[in-house]
Amino acid sequence: MSKLLSRVFIPLILFTVLNGCTAVPMVSPDVTPGQITSPDAATIPPSESEATIPAKTPDAQSQLQRLRITNQSTFTLHNLVVRFPDERIEFGDVPGGTTTEYREISQGVYRYAAYDVEVNGQSYQQPVVDWVGETPMPGENFTYIIEVDPARWQTEGQVIQLVQVSIDQPEEVSLPVLNPTLRIGKGSSTSLAVSPDGQRMAVSTHFGVFLYNANTFAESWFAPLPEKAGLVIFDPQSERLGVVSGSAIVILDVGNGKLLTRLEGAGGSFAWSPDGQRLVSGSGCVQVTIWDANKGTSLKELSGGKCSEGYSGMKVAWAADGRIYGVSMGTKILAWEGDTYAQVEDFSAEGTKDTWISAIFTAPVGNLLAQYDSMGLPIVAIVDAKQDRQIHLLDQQVNGSITTLAWAPDGQHLAVAYGMDTGLILIWNALTGQVEQKIEGYYTAPGLGWSPDGKTLFGLQTPDGQINAFTVSTGSVLRSLGGHASVGTFLTWTLDGLASTNGAAITWWNPVSGESLRQEMVGTPQKWVNSWPPIGPGTYLFTSGDQTHLVGSVCSKRPLESDNNQYPFSSAWSWDGSHLADPTHVWDAGTGKLLSQLQDPTQRHTPDQVAWSPDGKRLASADSLNMQPPVIWDAQTGKVLFILQAETGDLKPLWLGLAWSPDGKKLAAVGALMHPDSGADEGMILIWDVVTGKQEQLLTTGMNDYRLWTVAWSPDGRFLAVGSTGSDIFLWDMTTSQPLAKLGGHTDISDQLAWSPAGNRLASVARDGTLQIWDLSAFTSGTE
Repeated sequence: MSKLLSRVFIPLILFTVLNGCTAVPMVSPDVTPGQITSPDAATIPPSESEATIPAKTPDAQSQLQRLRITNQSTFTLHNLVVRFPDERIEFGDVPGGTTTEYREISQGVYRYAAYDVEVNGQSYQQPVVDWVGETPMPGENFTYIIEVDPARWQTEGQVIQLVQVSIDQPEEVSLPVLNPTLRIGKGSSTSLAVSPDGQRMAVSTHFGVFLYNANTFAESWFAPLPEKAGLVIFDPQSERLGVVSGSAIVILDVGNGKLLTRLEGAGGSFAWSPDGQRLVSGSGCVQVTIWDANKGTSLKELSGGKCSEGYSGMKVAWAADGRIYGVSMGTKILAWEGDTYAQVEDFSAEGTKDTWISAIFTAPVGNLLAQYDSMGLPIVAIVDAKQDRQIHLLDQQVNGSITTLAWAPDGQHLAVAYGMDTGLILIWNALTGQVEQKIEGYYTAPGLGWSPDGKTLFGLQTPDGQINAFTVSTGSVLRSLGGHASVGTFLTWTLDGLASTNGAAITWWNPVSGESLRQEMVGTPQKWVNSWPPIGPGTYLFTSGDQTHLVGSVCSKRPLESDNNQYPFSSAWSWDGSHLADPTHVWDAGTGKLLSQLQDPTQRHTPDQVAWSPDGKRLASADSLNMQPPVIWDAQTGKVLFILQAETGDLKPLWLGLAWSPDGKKLAAVGALMHPDSGADEGMILIWDVVTGKQEQLLTTGMNDYRLWTVAWSPDGRFLAVGSTGSDIFLWDMTTSQPLAKLGGHTDISDQLAWSPAGNRLASVARDGTLQIWDLSAFTSGTE
C-alpha cells in the first residue's frame, strides 16, 4: 500500500482568524518572529545535465558481491583460482567436503567461471568458451557447489564441474543501534479516559501512559510501556488504570504509575466489572475472557476460538446491572450473566443495519447500550437491555464516521464525535433520540470523558493539538493541554530551518533544543496541506475533503487541471517549486495548468510512486500494486526515456519509495522482494544508473524482516537512510554498499525523512506522532 493511501490524515479545524488572506502566525512567547537560523551551511550539490554525465560501461558492477566454494568431492583442490572476465579470486586449498569463507568480488559473480587448480599434483587451466552476453547475477552472497574428477579432463576438458549456483540468504548482521539525540512530541494520543471521581485524566500514546490532574492538567506521572499503549480505562474506584499494551492488558497504580499486574494475550478490548475485582477482555474474532484483576489470572473463557480474522476483534462491555456484552462483526450482540457467566441465549436485540466491525458501550447507570459500526456509517443504535430491544437510531446524516463516544454519568446522555473533516461533536439524549447540543470546531482523536457532575467534557482537540476541557452548558474552554498531537506527517529540512505540518499548522523547530520557534496556520478541515517544495514552505499542495487537489499559497489556491485521479498515490515537486507531478501528470505549480501526461501503453496499471530529478528534467515512477519496473520520463514532454529493469531473480520486487541521488546520477528504489513460495518479504534497496538505465546494486543485508517504506539520500550522496515498516531506520554507506547503523526510537512507520543541509543529522516524522533527530557525525564526519 502506498504512503498516501495508508497515512492517517488528521481532520483539522481552522480556529485562528485570518486577516484577509494572510495567515497569522502563532509565535512562541519566548521567541522573536523570524529569529530561526540553521547552523548548517552546506547546500545540496546541483545536478548535472544528462549530456555532461559520463556513461557507465555496461559491465561495470559497483556492488561488492561475495562468493564461496563448496567442494562436495573427496579430492583436495590446491591453489584454486576462480576467474571471471575481469577478475581473479584466489581461494587457496579447498579440501574435499568443505566450504570456504566468502571472498569479495568487486566486478560481480557470474553464472559460471573459469578455474586454475592443482589436483593430485597436476595443474589445470579450465577455460570458458566465451563470456558474450553474460552479466553478473543480482544478489549479494553466492555459493558455487562443485564436483571434482580429474578423469573428465581427457574427455570433457574439465576437472571441476559446477553442480549448482545458490544465491545465499544474507547473513545476520548485528548493527549498532543509535538512539535519537532529540525527540519532539510526546507521541500521538491513542486513548483518553477520565477517572470516575473526576480527579484524573489518563492519555495513552505510542510510548506509554501520561496521568494528569483533571482540574489543573498538571502532569502526575508518565509510565513508559514496551508496546504501543492503546485503550485506557479507570477502575470504578479510580484506584487502578487498565491499559492495552500490545496484545496484553497492564494494570497500573493510579497513585504512582507502577505496574501492578499484566494480563498476557488479553487482546485489544476490555472492561472492568462493577466492583472492580474482575476484567472482561475481547480478542481475536469471538474470544471473550474473564480475568482476576488482582492476580492477573484467567478465570473463565466465555467465548473461544481465535480465528484468522483477528483484525476485527471482539469488543466487550460490562454493564452496571452486572451483565457482560460483546460484539464483533455484524449486528449481533452477545450477552452473558456476570455472576454465573452463562450466556443469555434469548437476548435478541441487534445493532445498526449493515454493520461491519461493531463497537459497544454500556451506560454507567441504567440499562442502555450504545452500538455502532466503527468502520462504517455514522449511526448509533440505542438498545434497552432490560427490554431486549432497540429503542433509537441516532442519525443526523453526518458525513463522517464515528471516531469515539462517551456516556454521561446520568446514563441518559451521549457525546458522539464524528471524524474526517466534520469537526463535530453531538450531545444526544439517548431516551428521546434527539440532539440536545451541537459542538463544532473541535475534533477528537483519543477519546472523550465526562466529569462526575456531567458539566464538563474532556478530550476535545483543536488544530494545534490542544486537548481541552469544555463546559457543556456554555461552550467555553476551561483548560487546555498540549503535547499530544502528531508533530506532523510531512517534513523538510532546509537552510531556513526544520519544518513539519500536521495538515493545518506548519511548525518550525529548533533542531538542537526541540523548541517550537513559530507556528503558522495554513490549512483547514476542508483543505489541508499535503506537501510543499524541497526549498521550503510557501507554495503548497492542498488536499480537499472531496479528494480533489489544489496548488498555491494560503492566499491563492488553484485546482489542478484534469485532476481525474480521485486521489494521487504520490506527489513530487520540482526542486525550485515551479512544477508538481503525480504518477501520471505534470502541472505548473503557479497556475495548476496541466503541462504533460505520463502515459506508457506497456504499463498494465497506473503507477503509484513518483520522484522528481534534482535537475527538474526527469521523473521516475513505479507501480507497487502490479510490481511493474520503474520508468524514467521526460518531465517536459511526458515521453518514456527508458524502463529500469530489475534483476532480482525469482523474487518479485515491491516498490514503496523512490529517491534520486543529489547529483541526479542514480535512482534508489526501496520496498521488498516477495518470495513466491513462502510469501515472505525481504527488505531491499535497488540502485540504478539513470543515464544508462543499468542496475548497479541490490542491497538486502540486515533488513530481511522489514519492508522498506521511505528513502532519503544525504546531501553529498554518500549515505542513504531508509525507513522500514518495523519502525527502525537503517543508515547505509553507499561508497562501500554496507549498512552502518540502525536508528531506533520510533514505534511506528516513518513517513518522512530529512537530512540536515550539512548532512550530519537526520530527522524523521513517524506515525507515532513524534519528530526525532539523530546525530550522525560519527559516521558522516560532518561538523556544525
